[in-house]
Amino acid sequence: MIIQVVQDTVCPWCRIGKHNLDGALEDWDGEPVEVQWLPFQLDPDVKESEKEGFTQRLMERKGMSAGQIQAMFDRVTQVGKDLGLDFHFERIKVAVDTIPSHQLMALVPADDRSAVLDQIHIAYFERGEDIGEIDVLAGIARHAGIAPATVAEIEQRLTNGFLQDEVLATIQAVQQAGVTSVPFFIIDREVALAGAQPPATILAAMRQASEAGAATPTGRG
Repeated sequence: MIIQVVQDTVCPWCRIGKHNLDGALEDWDGEPVEVQWLPFQLDPDVKESEKEGFTQRLMERKGMSAGQIQAMFDRVTQVGKDLGLDFHFERIKVAVDTIPSHQLMALVPADDRSAVLDQIHIAYFERGEDIGEIDVLAGIARHAGIAPATVAEIEQRLTNGFLQDEVLATIQAVQQAGVTSVPFFIIDREVALAGAQPPATILAAMRQASEAGAATPTGRG
């Protein structure tokens, strides 16, 4: 089974969605599952070089007041707390270009991507680090247990813009496919789920997709 998760690394609901997916996978007793992380950009116009204020840009992009933004932060923080996830939006100072973090996800070994994404989320949501900076991303890879030699190679490739065009092309492709918000789960090309669904809902969708695939005479693909 292949589960494709369309997500942006600065999306708090994507972090919650990943947590819930991890919970569903723990309870899954069917066929082996491969999770593929597909990039998305909530704010494609942000420029890392400009270092705009995080809250101010969010207010302008969403057309919301400071009070409304704070209420949104409070809601996410409470949902996260109930799940054992910490969110400290007050520590996030600048709007982040997420393309480099998506490049990092593409560059690390597939088996390490879940752990790397967890570390990206911790760095951004808990420590307020600028995950658009290459040295920050290299530190994230090290925290995720990536071998030093591999981290050095990844850092060099990030500096050279390696896979940037491929990441942008994937973002464009998922948008053209109709994905407009994240997280968005595509399970074996049979079932789609939008939003940070609870583990039980994801698990039911996985079973539905598995049954649908088994009922297809020619199989999946």
